[in-house]
Amino acid sequence: FTKCLAVEYAAEGIRANALCPGQILTDMNVKRYFREAAEGCTPEETMRRAIATVPLGRIGTAEEAAALIVFLASARASFVTGAVYGIDGQCWSCRA
Repeated sequence: FTKCLAVEYAAEGIRANALCPGQILTDMNVKRYFREAAEGCTPEETMRRAIATVPLGRIGTAEEAAALIVFLASARASFVTGAVYGIDGQCWSCRA
């Protein structure tokens, strides 16, 4: 869909890019950790399990996601369109 949008609107100077966030430390995720704790697991254990799925070994921050968004919205990214960015601590080229 992102690539189709990029091709469709490129002539009008409109760029389309996609962000695919993974584990980002947000209020919503913290609430999920506590909700899962009620199901017999501590919030810390739930967070450790989430971190174990990330090769970088940590959860991302909202600021890290925002930095990519600010870049893509800036003139510095004026030649970037149709791109898909994983902001999840994973190696996308290594995915099956």
